[in-house]
Amino acid sequence: MLQTGGQHAREMISFGPFLLSPSERVLKKGDQPVKLGGRAFDILLVLVQQTGEVVGHKELLAKVWPGVFVEEVSLRVHIAALRKALDTGEAGARYLINVPGRGYSFVAPTSREQVEASDPATDLSFNALYQLPPALARMVGREETVQELCQKLIAERFVSIIGPGGLGKTTVALAVAHALLIDFRGAVCNNASLRKAARRLGKLYDAVLEPSGLKATQFSLLTQLHALGHPTMAGLANSLLMDLSAMRRSLGPLIRDGLVQLRVDAKDRRVKRVVLTAAGAAKFKQAMQLWRKAQGRFEKAFGSTRAARLRSELKLLTSDGFEGAF
Repeated sequence: MLQTGGQHAREMISFGPFLLSPSERVLKKGDQPVKLGGRAFDILLVLVQQTGEVVGHKELLAKVWPGVFVEEVSLRVHIAALRKALDTGEAGARYLINVPGRGYSFVAPTSREQVEASDPATDLSFNALYQLPPALARMVGREETVQELCQKLIAERFVSIIGPGGLGKTTVALAVAHALLIDFRGAVCNNASLRKAARRLGKLYDAVLEPSGLKATQFSLLTQLHALGHPTMAGLANSLLMDLSAMRRSLGPLIRDGLVQLRVDAKDRRVKRVVLTAAGAAKFKQAMQLWRKAQGRFEKAFGSTRAARLRSELKLLTSDGFEGAF
């Protein structure tokens, strides 16, 4: 994605009925955001920044897909999408032309203005960022329902709207989404959401495991030890995606309580293996019964099908393939 400047002041570029904000990565037609894919937006940005000039195919590919080999057919696909987005239906209106054998050129007159960053309530990026359909101008008799759902969504973060077809569920959901855009600004970070969910779930599992004297994180360590046998410190850390220093800190209380031992490897005395003791195996067996209870509560509250789907998605997130694609 092309870098488009800072947040304190921004350049606004207008052409025809369109208004382009490079820093916010927003294109609007009148008051309505234009849905445009990231690559198509980058192409538009490159062409508008060189209005009246012919930008060659190679230059476009290098700027829009830096460091990546892409066939020209991909460029043509995104150009077609861009043309469709800029089609106003007005006879004679031209914005983008193809210069055979050379490249593309943005040919419409443009005007530019530097403006201060707007208040979040009027930020151009909102609708484009969240890709919401336009809010309905009029909705009858649903104000209380919308208000109630807004309160529930802020408190619970996940709300399902169910009912027979034709009752206006989509209308209500859309009104709620627009009403909460400002409240949820910046609150959709995937990493932060996962960490918050993990903290909440950890506390719930900790409460169920309390009679065993183990925390959920300690039970996870014993589970891995039970499954792996006598892994090395590095092997155990890798299996849990932890670094060695964090692993040593986590093992400390378990070693102190006699549940785990560190033993020198029989073949290489430089290597230490982590061993579950007899006391640790007994503790694991006790905690396993409690863990099954916690697991059952989770699936009852969350739904077994959704829980299975969640585990599948989380398995993907912890895979080497996802890390390589990130």
